Amino acid sequence: ERPPPPLPPLLAWEPSIEEELYDGAGSVAASALGGAVWGALRAGARSARAARTPAWRTVVMTAAGACLFEALMRFKVLLIREPSGVLATQHQGAMAYATTCACNVAVSSQILWCAV
Repeated sequence: ERPPPPLPPLLAWEPSIEEELYDGAGSVAASALGGAVWGALRAGARSARAARTPAWRTVVMTAAGACLFEALMRFKVLLIREPSGVLATQHQGAMAYATTCACNVAVSSQILWCAV
């Protein structure tokens, strides 16, 4: 009798450290660009008399906030990964899944609150 075939690895293709760094940097840079565009639209929508802060400061602060938020969200995902690199998605039941989702939403909300 032959033994059963071996199980495939959890991740047949794992990105290298460089690829993960480039992916993270690209995501943070895209968020900063989106924040800058949003800040420019927001600053441009105000009238010159109503503006208390210069437009460039609004653009920079919005871009920095978006960049910080994305970096912290990336860090959160890094913390909840298992050593194999897979996000922990297996739960022992509905209550464990609901608790995990609630904690995830709570942490994300607090990150957003701190960034704002």
